[in-house]
Amino acid sequence: MQRYTIGVLLFALLISIFAVQNAGPVRIKLFFWTVPEIPLVLVILGTTLCGLVVGILLARFARKREAPPRASFSKTRERTRDEDVS
Repeated sequence: MQRYTIGVLLFALLISIFAVQNAGPVRIKLFFWTVPEIPLVLVILGTTLCGLVVGILLARFARKREAPPRASFSKTRERTRDEDVS
């Protein structure tokens, strides 16, 4: 857990340094939507935040799919106990 925390903090530090060094204005175009010139630092931090949110949501979704339902687990356990007694 400590390595994970250090890794996250190091990644945040590197992204922050990269964003501050690239503070020039940029224009963003996506299909028919155009954003006038905004600082590149906002684009970098915004996309990093979006990636973080998507990663957290995907991790939670994957964790829920792997975990067996508790009710079926306890029923299986009760059946095993009943078979052992018989």
